[in-house]
Amino acid sequence: MKKRLRKKTHRGEFKELGFVLTATYEEKADMDQLYDFVEQLTAKFDDLGLDVSGYFDFADFDIMVNTGSPNTEEAARRQEIIDFVKSMPGVTEVNAGDLMDAWHNSL
Repeated sequence: MKKRLRKKTHRGEFKELGFVLTATYEEKADMDQLYDFVEQLTAKFDDLGLDVSGYFDFADFDIMVNTGSPNTEEAARRQEIIDFVKSMPGVTEVNAGDLMDAWHNSL
């Protein structure tokens, strides 16, 4: 496969890793509390250079976290975000999947 196609399809040297992260937390009373909670999370994701997609609800979230190219300290950033979410007030359960190909998976 030519380099241009590998880049467009995120293959070979352009592969990106990610993991699924789910958490349950005490239900937020209103949208302002939910927004504050999401703001804290997205600020941390931005600090670590992570891309995120998924959903947030009043009592849980289910997201795909893209850690970027392999060999960019993805395991350390994965663990740091897991620890951060666990340390947030009101979080009762955190589950994180293994690192996998962020573009070509069965999700």
